[in-house]
Amino acid sequence: MFKLRIVAVGLLLLMVVQIYAVGVDKDNLKEYGRGIIKDYSDMKEMDEIEWVWLAPQLRLGDHRFKVGPVENLTVIENADMEEVFNTALPKTLQRAGAKDPSAPELHIDIAIYWAQRASNSKRWIPYVGGHLAQAGVGIELVFKNDKDEIVAKIRHSGREGEELKSAAEELVDDIVKFVRAN
Repeated sequence: MFKLRIVAVGLLLLMVVQIYAVGVDKDNLKEYGRGIIKDYSDMKEMDEIEWVWLAPQLRLGDHRFKVGPVENLTVIENADMEEVFNTALPKTLQRAGAKDPSAPELHIDIAIYWAQRASNSKRWIPYVGGHLAQAGVGIELVFKNDKDEIVAKIRHSGREGEELKSAAEELVDDIVKFVRAN
């Protein structure tokens, strides 16, 4: 009986790991929209970044980065948020990348696919109202090598504070930490 319980717990853990490692949530794409990533099927959920795909053997930190202009696919125009993605993100990615000028360069296309202003009217929602009331932003990054081949994809969103700028800064921090670690 004890061995049966151990096997059952092991199988349950295996199922949980497989569920966690599945690709993107189709409902999420419907609710928040799509960005510049054409194919989400190979992307995986991660703890620090929502969805990621990296080419085998790719180490982002071994590359220099050239960031193209950020495309805002939302209906929300916010100069402070766009400034974070157009100025702060490229600077911090360059600092996170390789310092060697001969290191290979990756070109990064970036798009804001979702933005939502803070809303105090959501604070009443049980358990999650405080979180949902914050400003939120979602971005996608597509990394391409010198042959114009996609070698990495990141889709990440987050909520932070009362201003879209705060949410954007939080995303920049998360993405740069991920690039440094991977």
